Amino acid sequence: MAVLRSASARLLALLALTTLPPVLEAALSTHFGLRSLVGLAPQASAPLPFAIFHDLRWISVYHHSWPQFAGELIATVLARGVWATAIVLVAWPSFAGRRPAAGRALLTGITGTAALTVFLLPWAALSVAISATSLSWLFIADVGVVFVLVLVAQRAGLVPDWWQGLPPPATVLWAVVSFLVLTVASVVLSAAPGPSPIVLAAVAGIVNGWLWRRLLSAALAARIRLVRVPVAPLVAVGLLLGIAPAGFLARTAVQAAEQPPPPLAIGPGGRPPQALIFVGGYDSVGDGTPTGGSPQVTDSIPFEMFSYAGLDAGGRPLPYRSQQTQQSLETSAKLLDAQVAEVHARTGKPVALLAESEGTLVVRTYLATRPHPAVVAVVLLSPVTNPSGAAFPPAGDGHGWGLATGAQLRAILTVASWSSGLPISIDEPLIRSLMGSPQRYRDQMFCPVPEVRTVAFVTLSDALTDRPGNPLGVPFVLVVAVHGDAFDRSRVQRELVAFLHGATPRTTGATLYRTVRAAAVAWQAPPLRISLFSSGPGGYETPRCRG
Repeated sequence: MAVLRSASARLLALLALTTLPPVLEAALSTHFGLRSLVGLAPQASAPLPFAIFHDLRWISVYHHSWPQFAGELIATVLARGVWATAIVLVAWPSFAGRRPAAGRALLTGITGTAALTVFLLPWAALSVAISATSLSWLFIADVGVVFVLVLVAQRAGLVPDWWQGLPPPATVLWAVVSFLVLTVASVVLSAAPGPSPIVLAAVAGIVNGWLWRRLLSAALAARIRLVRVPVAPLVAVGLLLGIAPAGFLARTAVQAAEQPPPPLAIGPGGRPPQALIFVGGYDSVGDGTPTGGSPQVTDSIPFEMFSYAGLDAGGRPLPYRSQQTQQSLETSAKLLDAQVAEVHARTGKPVALLAESEGTLVVRTYLATRPHPAVVAVVLLSPVTNPSGAAFPPAGDGHGWGLATGAQLRAILTVASWSSGLPISIDEPLIRSLMGSPQRYRDQMFCPVPEVRTVAFVTLSDALTDRPGNPLGVPFVLVVAVHGDAFDRSRVQRELVAFLHGATPRTTGATLYRTVRAAAVAWQAPPLRISLFSSGPGGYETPRCRG
């Protein structure tokens, strides 16, 4: 230890501790075909709460049994505790006096790491659910909770009394700076070509070393207010208990989804030459009328609602309930096939499909699995950008990737279901069908389909659950809105109608979209390699459009 008595030696040791982990992760991600995940690498040596959240997301995806999950958790707590202790000892500022004894520092590091693991584990599990379903509103909630936990627990592993009192303003500042730095680093590494992300990961590690020194100095110099109040544990428990009332928000979302789509305003060219079928999203409802219950006036374009319940004996759409949107995508695609054939035969016109949210997955499944000569145009509205990124086995299975994560999600959704009265489940056929055919849905939403003109109207929030490498292979229009809000916009309707008349919309916002999704990688769960899915093909290569 004598060699570490000099400031230069301690600085070199600090930079080694903060540089090697991101470099190693960037190299391994590139080697194993997970190139779109290099944006996660800087967090491998970030300040402790960020590093723990990074580790827990990998563990939540890549474990196959309960013993493996427990072993990975224990190993992570011990390894991160030792690593954090080493950083504290080499980065200890001179103004703070003598460094703590190694044993005491190690106890502080391991207990702080263990507490952060308990605080963050449910939210790491939720990030896996987001990877499987690509739900942007869940992403916003999950990252928001993690950010609050980071603010109140930033001193964990650094000082013994980290859990007491309000977080000092200085540590809050450095937590915010760290969050921004890691987000920007994700954008830079994701956009870097070839092997350069490995070099950039080393640069990110050096920046992390600087952040560690600043944070440690701020934590040691801070004067703590409300020192007798266990603020960090109270906030962590409060956020977890907040899952219960969040169920009421789910009910509000369902009520919004049950509203019929707005009328489609007619354009200067009059009614388009196609018969239109609107494929609604998750938890939508249909009353069986040709326009889904929306009053159509003289200046609007009629369209028929797709029915998740199928057709009656006369070939008309049956009324359907929100629960029927939870059926498998294969079942819905089969029903859409029948409805397209019926509409084409009845009208004698080619068919255009307008699909929103889950409806875009139904349309994608239909186009990928069945002949579709009658369909000439597809409009994707608020598409589910990149699902099928994770797996968890069905309830009752004792093995499978994401086993413990699935159990955590079932517990979370049980509470949310209790408060909302809604049948929310990760075992519903829709979710199982996403995980059963990842090669059909991952990196495929914006791929062109031969002989079918396609345009995508994508909201900015949808970028949060996409990943770099997902090809934007069709005309792409970015809408500054939240998921599900694209069809209501008059600009979208004008461009949609022009598209149906043969115009090609000008791609807009693609650069902003790519930037946002690259930034979001820093806070997503890593996807499970397709080769590890029970029904997936061998290997996960660079995404490419198939067909």
